[in-house]
Amino acid sequence: MQEQPVIISIQKLNHDGRGEGPFNDKNGIEYQAEVPFTVPGDKVEALVKRKRGGVYPGRLLQVVEPAKGAVSARCVHFGKCGGCLFQRLSYEEQLAWKEQKVRSLFPNVQSGPIIGCTPPWAYRNKMEFTFSQDAKGEKFLGMMLAGSRGRVFELTECHLVSPWFASTLAEVRRWWNASSISAYFPPRNSGSLRTLTLRESATTGARLAMLTLSGNPE
Repeated sequence: MQEQPVIISIQKLNHDGRGEGPFNDKNGIEYQAEVPFTVPGDKVEALVKRKRGGVYPGRLLQVVEPAKGAVSARCVHFGKCGGCLFQRLSYEEQLAWKEQKVRSLFPNVQSGPIIGCTPPWAYRNKMEFTFSQDAKGEKFLGMMLAGSRGRVFELTECHLVSPWFASTLAEVRRWWNASSISAYFPPRNSGSLRTLTLRESATTGARLAMLTLSGNPE
C-alpha cells in the first residue's frame, strides 16, 4: 500500500499510548492504523505509511473533530517532540489508562489505585539535549523529532522540567551561534558538540550543566 492520507476514527489507545482506529483503502478494504498524539474519540486525517509490526503507522495531519473531553496540549512542541503523547488527555484519564494497563499485565495481583503526582508537571530532574547541524550548516539544539531518523528541532520550552532548563538551553544556543564550533556528525566522525545535559537536585537545589564533546581536536 502506498502512503496515503485517510480519515480515521480513533477507537482506543494501544499498549504504547498511540491512538488506533480503522481506515479503508481505495478498494474499500479495512485496515488498522496507529496515530500518535491522538485520543479515543478523535476523528483525524493521517498519512498512513507501510505496514509495520502488524499495524499501519500513521502521521497526524490534522484533527478533524476532537474527542469530547479532550484537553488542549500545554506545550507548543506537542505533536513534534516524541517526549509526550498524552497531553490531550486529562490527567485523571491518563492515570485511569495507566492503571488499567498495569492490571492487565498483572491480572492475578491485587493492587490499589495509582497515586497521582501533585503537580503533574516539572517532575523530571535531568534532561539531555542534542546538538545538530544540517547540510547548510544551520544549527539546532533540542530534542529529536518524533518519527524522524535523528533530526533535531529547536526546543524552546518543556514542562516536564523546571523553567531554568529552557532559559539555560537558550543561553547555550546563543553562545553556540556566536562560535565557530560545529556539532558532532557521527557518520564522518567530524565536529565537536554532542549533547548538553542539565540536572538539578530537588533537595539541595544544586544545578549542573554538562557539555559532552566528541574529543576531536577542534
